[in-house]
Amino acid sequence: AAILSRLREGGRVVGVDQDPDALEFCSARLSGEIERGRLVIERANFDFLEDLLDEDSGREWACAVRERGGLDGLLLDLGVSSHQLDA
Repeated sequence: AAILSRLREGGRVVGVDQDPDALEFCSARLSGEIERGRLVIERANFDFLEDLLDEDSGREWACAVRERGGLDGLLLDLGVSSHQLDA
């Protein structure tokens, strides 16, 4: 949410996670940002980030990243959440 609050006009955040519970939580909490097109959620492993960004993937946001000349930034959360440890 903090990153989204600092986006410039036309900016977009792409969230990538392989945990379906985390994606469901994020999608519910930030549904308004998803509806406005400022947030895209993808279920995947970071190992497949290059595939996600491939223009031929059919993802509209991936084509937009390529048209802009790449990503402006990349933030990776590589840790384990307490929710995962509690489950």
